[in-house]
Amino acid sequence: MSFKLTPDMVNASLNVGAPSITSKDLGRRNNPVVGMSMVLPISEIDFFGRNPRRIHDPEEFDRLKESIREIGVQQPVHVTTPPGSSRYMLAKGGNSRLLCLKQLLDETGNERYAKIPCIYVEYSSEEDILIAHLIENEQRAEMIFWDKACAYAEMRDVFQESSEKEMGARPLAKQFESKGLTVHYTKLSIYLYAADHLAALGSLCNKLSIQKATDLRSLSNSLQTSFKDACKDKDDAVFQEFWDQALENWANANADAEDLDVPALQKSLRHAFADTFEIEPDSHAGAVPPSGRLNNAPTSKNGADNAKSSHQSEATHHSPTLLDDERGDNSSTPGVQSDSVSRPPVDPAGGADIRATGDAKDSSDSDNKSETQNEAAAPRTREQILADIQDAARRLLACVRIDSLLIDEPKMPYGYMLDFHDSNKPGWKSDGKQNHHALINVRHDLAATVFIYLWTVSGQKSLWDAPQLLSRYNPFTANQQTVICNVYPDANLRADAENIGIGLYLYSESVTEVMFELVMKDENARRAYFDHIHFCAELEQMEADNWNLYQEQL
Repeated sequence: MSFKLTPDMVNASLNVGAPSITSKDLGRRNNPVVGMSMVLPISEIDFFGRNPRRIHDPEEFDRLKESIREIGVQQPVHVTTPPGSSRYMLAKGGNSRLLCLKQLLDETGNERYAKIPCIYVEYSSEEDILIAHLIENEQRAEMIFWDKACAYAEMRDVFQESSEKEMGARPLAKQFESKGLTVHYTKLSIYLYAADHLAALGSLCNKLSIQKATDLRSLSNSLQTSFKDACKDKDDAVFQEFWDQALENWANANADAEDLDVPALQKSLRHAFADTFEIEPDSHAGAVPPSGRLNNAPTSKNGADNAKSSHQSEATHHSPTLLDDERGDNSSTPGVQSDSVSRPPVDPAGGADIRATGDAKDSSDSDNKSETQNEAAAPRTREQILADIQDAARRLLACVRIDSLLIDEPKMPYGYMLDFHDSNKPGWKSDGKQNHHALINVRHDLAATVFIYLWTVSGQKSLWDAPQLLSRYNPFTANQQTVICNVYPDANLRADAENIGIGLYLYSESVTEVMFELVMKDENARRAYFDHIHFCAELEQMEADNWNLYQEQL
């Protein structure tokens, strides 16, 4: 049977009402699957607002832009969707690639620049996105020091918000590592110091490096010690206000400089300090001589001059270190369209000045010629540095009368270890006043604290708690004449030595605070403390701290 279209049927169809409204949104974008590859309009993608890389080399940026102009974007960017947003956001770098496309689209109007290849990743948290950007930039090429310092400080603040206790460099480094970002705590401490105390340098912060920040920190510590000794009635905030103002004055006067001349800045800071507080600092305060030892370091086995050690205001959290300077070359793989370069400055997402700069050149005036010449001196040997580390540790232990517990052990990371005491031997017994929570305190009220501090920073506790690291060499059983050799194999004796002998679990949480009080009150302890920190950092700088001997065997 066939139907014939009539005028009445046409009129009836035109009178049919509109479809009823349903919950189905035909225009809504489907949620992409994690790992999905797709091509998105650049208009739908936002920059990550907290991108850690703010400074880029203009020449490298132009080179990337020309590459994209010719062949397009070859490496997809990673995008995600933040909670409550219908837009995509860069999740792992990609800021420069996106910026290049935006500029090319504006300049040419060519629609081939309107889209970008992407890979979708799941959103977890903003701190995870920040670390992902850090890792991506690090893998492609070295970020400048200041960008990393600011990013690390921002991550510290994020982690600190969720922690009840103040977090030092060591626990922060562990937090970073748990997120996939590895940075040694000694290096991290320099980045954090720079972000917290050198921002007053303004645009010159872009010229900072590990070495320059270390040198300025050393000077700050030395001047702060002089300030505390001479101005006991003034608050620490007074010194910090002076420091920030002096840095700002220098930055304003040298805004057009091609590089940050640290020796000249140190000289200016010493003069400003003398004028402000009417205190004459050592003319070389804070300088680091070629031997790696701090000026004013006390006499050690190598016969250095005996003078006053510099003070470390963040002593118990951050260890000053002399580490290799940041790389100045572009380490990205040839042919890869990298967002990342290691020199100044193009801002991928807006906010910072975009300006061309020449190559950075180290310079110093004639007054600092001798310091420059000294830098060419031959480096010290591992044996010399180990002798100084051991001497500093012995002097610190002597302040609490337990220096007899130090053992010479060249295969330990820093050339020494600590032995447990034998409370049955003469000199370790008390007349009924013995502290049963830490028998070692019979020698001094702070003996347990100093022991635990050196036990920890020397790496001895890490090895003690991880027998899997001792497959190649076990220092605890190597010397048959020590108490620790007899204690180590027996779990019960180990627990007694830790809990009753040195009060490890009773005093470990207060070590930071108590050590700070000790070095502030006791001049000898202060000298030994900072010498130990510095010489250990010197050993780490030459990568001779022996940790490769204690790697887990898979």
